[in-house]
Amino acid sequence: MRGFRLIVGTSSLALMAMTAGQAAAQVDEAGADEIRRGIENYITQYLVTGAEAEVTLQGDVEVAAEGDHYAVSLPTFVFGLQGPQLVVEPILATLMPMDNGWYDVNWTIPSRYEVGAGGQTMATMSIDAQTGEGVFAPEFETFTDLNFVLERLELRPTQEEGAATIDTFSMVMDTEEVATDRFDANFDVVMAGLDVDPGQQDGMLSLDEIGLAGSISHLDMREYTLFGQQFNQLMAGADMENPRGPDPMVFGDIANLLRETPNLFSDMDLTYRLHGLNFRDGAEGAQLGSASAGMYVNGLDQPTGTIGFHADMNELAIQPEPPFNGILPQEVRAEVMLVDLPNEQMLNLLIDFLDQTGEMGPDMAGTMFMVGLQQAVMQSGATLEVPEIYVDLGVSEISFTGTVAPTTSSPLGVVADATLSVSNMAGLITELQAMGPMAQDVVQGLTVLQTMGEVSQNDSGASLHTYHFQATDAGQVLLNGNDMGPMMGQLMQ
Repeated sequence: MRGFRLIVGTSSLALMAMTAGQAAAQVDEAGADEIRRGIENYITQYLVTGAEAEVTLQGDVEVAAEGDHYAVSLPTFVFGLQGPQLVVEPILATLMPMDNGWYDVNWTIPSRYEVGAGGQTMATMSIDAQTGEGVFAPEFETFTDLNFVLERLELRPTQEEGAATIDTFSMVMDTEEVATDRFDANFDVVMAGLDVDPGQQDGMLSLDEIGLAGSISHLDMREYTLFGQQFNQLMAGADMENPRGPDPMVFGDIANLLRETPNLFSDMDLTYRLHGLNFRDGAEGAQLGSASAGMYVNGLDQPTGTIGFHADMNELAIQPEPPFNGILPQEVRAEVMLVDLPNEQMLNLLIDFLDQTGEMGPDMAGTMFMVGLQQAVMQSGATLEVPEIYVDLGVSEISFTGTVAPTTSSPLGVVADATLSVSNMAGLITELQAMGPMAQDVVQGLTVLQTMGEVSQNDSGASLHTYHFQATDAGQVLLNGNDMGPMMGQLMQ
């Protein structure tokens, strides 16, 4: 990860130095010397050069004041000391001061890389074109805008046939200051056009796109910067690679850091996505049209907030056809969220978990966290909501929506309202029966369920079984308005 961070974000390495002092929009030798010292300190602190290090340097950091900008040249980096080594030739950057003390940055990374061992080149990587530009805010130690694009990357072994190519790799970020030191930010990281050719082997892998997109609202950049500095100091002093596990004191230190940190942001959304996956190995293979998964957090600057999870998938195919091909999902959509969570109480639970992890281990601390979480949800009145779960099996469509909320008025402890619908249940049962003993239990359950639902027709004319479940304040459990208490009592005997 150290190497990746260096290659795709090298200009930030150079710019960390500026937080030490230079803020005026001027270019001089004193500023160049300060930047140089900062870069060298950053490399020593974060890349851990030395006899046992993963990264070594060939050459020196060079910074020159040239007219209206600073010209920066980083030394050659060598990743790995034993076995294969990746050599990264000098990276060049220009830093132009802006009137507000920030910097307009442009950088260029090498267009060719070699991986080798014992004096022999094992593989080469080339980049046809690139763009590297952004705006850096020294007081926040980060970019406020970023546009980093690599075009037509190729990784090719020297002793074997085959190659891996990527059409584009990009990192884009933009921010807007919405209040003093408070920013809204959006970012998107994308790798597009992956194609892996194994040469003479009978196989292939291609991917139209894979990416991560996100947004964050009302981020307190000043407090976030301070938090990052303190967190990095904790991690730098911790032995995270100890086979016996990290020092328990680290968890307590992180807990203390969270106690001292004010609210950093209000809302956050992260989504991973994939499009156009095609894999083949001989006669076996798989295709996936698209898939995504993500989470969001809203209202952290309020007394209560929401956390949600979502996922979707479509156009899945497998070769050779599996026994369950007749019910292979063609489309899936799902969203689940917890609403009206008590933010302060949830943060205190996390802090307690970290403290207890250091004292009694993660298993016991995790158990106590789950007990505390259950109590917090019950006492606060937070609601579990399922806006949608939808599955298209081809032969049948299944959908579910519902809510569950705690209550002290019901002997069940909750009230609930949920609806399940299944189209063409007879066809679904037939497909499952064709799978033999492996689906026998599911067939038996669906056969019983088939007799209990309200039957109608969907828009396409297929039969539709609907199940409306309710748990009431009075402690009743209803199915389509019918009291299920007697039947549940019989099943429990």
